[in-house]
Amino acid sequence: MNFGTLKKSHLKRNLVIGVVVIAIISACVLTFTRAKYRVTQSIPLVNGTINYSAADYSTVAIFVDGEKSDTIPSGNYTLTGESYCTVDGEKDDSIKISYDSATQKLSLTPFTTRGTKCYLYFESGKSSIQILATINGSASSTFPGKDSNYTPDSVTCTNGAEAKFDFTDWAVEVDNVEKTTCTVDFKENINQTFADYLISKACSGTPSSDDAAKDCLVDESGYRYEGKNPNNYVLFNDELWRVIGVFNVKTSSGSTENLVKLIRNETLDGLAWDGKSSGYTNDWTASTLQSQLNNGYLNGSDSTCNFYQANTKTCYFSQSGIKDTARGMIESVVWNLGGPSTTKATAEAFYNAERGTTTWKGKIGLMYPSDYGYAVLASSCARTTNLGDYDSTSCAGNNWLKTGSIQWTLTPDSSNSDDVFVVDSVGFLISYIASNGDGVRPSIYLKSNIAISGGDGSIDFPYVIK
Repeated sequence: MNFGTLKKSHLKRNLVIGVVVIAIISACVLTFTRAKYRVTQSIPLVNGTINYSAADYSTVAIFVDGEKSDTIPSGNYTLTGESYCTVDGEKDDSIKISYDSATQKLSLTPFTTRGTKCYLYFESGKSSIQILATINGSASSTFPGKDSNYTPDSVTCTNGAEAKFDFTDWAVEVDNVEKTTCTVDFKENINQTFADYLISKACSGTPSSDDAAKDCLVDESGYRYEGKNPNNYVLFNDELWRVIGVFNVKTSSGSTENLVKLIRNETLDGLAWDGKSSGYTNDWTASTLQSQLNNGYLNGSDSTCNFYQANTKTCYFSQSGIKDTARGMIESVVWNLGGPSTTKATAEAFYNAERGTTTWKGKIGLMYPSDYGYAVLASSCARTTNLGDYDSTSCAGNNWLKTGSIQWTLTPDSSNSDDVFVVDSVGFLISYIASNGDGVRPSIYLKSNIAISGGDGSIDFPYVIK
């Protein structure tokens, strides 16, 4: 009987032990389980670490450049003023947030723990530039395209940023990297023939200064831009050219029309006027330069060029030559090939001598010495001055065609069969052997139907033609 009592006692004891064991195991499991749900995500802080439990991942909302993100961005980003924190669902303006992009650490003041939800907005530290458009001063919801009926007339930017319009890429170039808003004002296309438009800009009288002649053409053996730096830039061939003037010219087909004459703003590499190995001549019709300009350059194809006598090199006209669209704008005309026998002649004397009996029909030529002579204002350089004496500040120094390097002209020296007139780097006219290699600025006449779309002729807003 005692045995039976003892067995019952042991059962009771074992039940107690089992309960205790189960309790211990349950505690361990609960502790483990609780530990599992207390795994945290941490945000590094300057003055500590703010921890959010895994069950509260939504306590941080991160936005990078307007897009939701799971992580704080690395790199050059700034925390914007849109960022804020809430405590138990209520916005708490007392919590101040800052961010060090160098260390990528956040700082909250005062220090916060659970119960806080922060909305963090990051913005790229690079330029934040907004481009807006207006049409005739009124806001536009669209940015007019290159083929639209509108042309950029001005660009203005905030925060002191400087910008200009790239007509080739049809884009705004902003020089200042600070945050800015730039507004491009578009105007309706002028849609007038370029020649008529320029003639309508004739000066009312003889300009007394460069400023007075900056935006008008002087009626002097044609309508010409004259002075130190007139607004005569034009976008042609996806590059800058300049307007020499408007002239009554005979075309190759026999008609006589008012045509706009252009000259390339930049100089091509030094090329010989006539680079034959022997027997070089100042006859433009037989010169190597005439052939190279009216073949490789005109057609935009690489070719072999003469740069000094028989020395040759490859001219990469596929890059620097005339493009398809521009090629269709060029008129084939009758070029005058006469010339005097001395540099001791005025612009008028050269003009008359150039129009001798010899001519050539073609599309690409060079400027005449008279073009250079007339490009300076008469009020700055007396028209009685010989072109061979144009080295003075008042003449060459106020002449927009002077570049500071030697430039070939189209005109031969009639006193010597292998000499051609060039503009010297100093600015006066000299006679030069045709086999030398010097600067070439191609010159062309536009077809009479070419119209102007817009622009004011300045270097930032050149005339746009079509």
